[in-house]
This record gives sequence, structure tokens and C-alpha cells, in this order.
Amino acid sequence: MNFRKSIIPAVILITLFTNVAFAQDDAAEESSAGVNVDLGFATIYNFRGFNTFQEDSQMDQNGAFFPSVTWSIADTGLYIGYWGAYQLSGNNIAANVTGALGHEQDLYLGYDKSFGADDMFTVSLAFTYFFYPFATGMDDDGEEIGNPSIIEPLVGFSVSTVVDLGLSLSYFAGVDDSTSGLTHLYIKPSIGKSISFGERFGLDMGFGAGFKVWKEDIDDNVVDLSFDFALPIALEGSLYAAPSVSLAWTNLEGVGAGNEYMVYGGLNIGADF
Repeated sequence: MNFRKSIIPAVILITLFTNVAFAQDDAAEESSAGVNVDLGFATIYNFRGFNTFQEDSQMDQNGAFFPSVTWSIADTGLYIGYWGAYQLSGNNIAANVTGALGHEQDLYLGYDKSFGADDMFTVSLAFTYFFYPFATGMDDDGEEIGNPSIIEPLVGFSVSTVVDLGLSLSYFAGVDDSTSGLTHLYIKPSIGKSISFGERFGLDMGFGAGFKVWKEDIDDNVVDLSFDFALPIALEGSLYAAPSVSLAWTNLEGVGAGNEYMVYGGLNIGADF
């Protein structure tokens, strides 16, 4: 199993596209069940600087579909959800599914607590379980992979001022032989800014820098950078759309600097109920 295998933490993706506040009437807010359904599409599946579905290079545009459902439980700060990753194009779809790269399934539980003036400070706790029930390949010893799985507890802190500043710390831990080589501590500071243009349109900009402390002696994919730009649009009722463009980079051994980055587009369509 490739140690650079990528997994997107569902918590971050949900936060990027559903935290934009558009004006809503009080009646709609009171009747909300706290459920968000989101359909995400992207030309690259990027996780922490690595193109998961690539065949030859970081710029391979093998499309991906990311469906998710999140339930925010009343005013408790708790939420639970599901997120999946499915490859849409490329000649390596079957190989990625059997090799525990495609058809990823994520279940997550989280808690956010805001405090201070205008709730400018937020502490976040989250736990994500990643698993690959369709993996049928063999590991390096010729043993069947079975159902590879990974767990990741996360703690984060953010401050919302003129810009949004964040810092998260998580431990990405493989729980079986086929995923143990992926284990690492991940530290990510970030900065973002959201701008609203009336009640329907907005602009989200974000920059993050990730640092990995690998359990094994690995020199690849230690540092990653990401730049994200999204244009959230409030549609009729609780529907929304968010086209986006992103740039990401990570250090990779044995390739030129020009092959360490990726540029890709995305679109999220969803609704709150």
C-alpha cells in the first residue's frame, strides 16, 4: 500500500462550504432540523498535498464525487455525519478500489464550542473513522487486505476577527497492518477570509500549511500548502452552490519541483433541512 495514500477529513470539507452565513428568516431557522446534505465534485481528490487518484502525476485530473450528510444536534454543538469519496474518471478506478484508495467511507463525530465576545473563539473536537469495505487487493506479503481502516482524533482552535485564524492537531492512525505505515501526527495552521456580497453571493478565501510527523522514516509529503477560493451562492430556499478553484503543493522525492503541485476545480451543491 502506498504510504502517500490520501484521505480528506470530512470535517474540514464540510466546514469550508457550509459555514457561509446568508440571511434567513427566523421561521426557517426555527424549523430547521440541523441536517445538511452536500454533493461535492472535484477534478482532483487532494488530501494534504497529494493527488489520491493520480495515475502518473500530481496534475492528473481524475474526477471525484464526495457525497456527505451531516446532522448538527440542536444547540448542543454536537454533530455526526457521513462522507464518501468515489473516483469518476481515469484508467485506474478498479485498481484504486481494490487497493483501498477508492470508494472511501468516512463516519465522523464532532463538537464545537464558541465563546467570547460575539463567539469569536471556537474550540473543536472531532473523531473520524475511515474504512474501505470494497478493498479486495493483496498487501506486500501476499495477504488479502480485507477492510482497511484508519482513525483520526482531532482538536482545533480558531479565532474570528478581521480574518479567521485556525490551528488544528490530529493523529492519523492506521489500525491494521495495511494502514499502519500511514500513521502520522498532523499540525495545520490556517488563515481565511469570507466576504458577503448581499444576501446571495459570497467569496471564501483560505490558506493552510500542514506539517506531518510520520511514525515511520518517511521524507515524502512532509509539508503541504493549500490555497482555496470558493464562491458560495445562496439559491432558492435552503439550496446553495459553491464553485471553487484550489492550488496545492507538497514535497515529493524523486520528482522535479514542477511535478509537486496541483491545480483543480470543484463544485459543491447542497441544502440545509
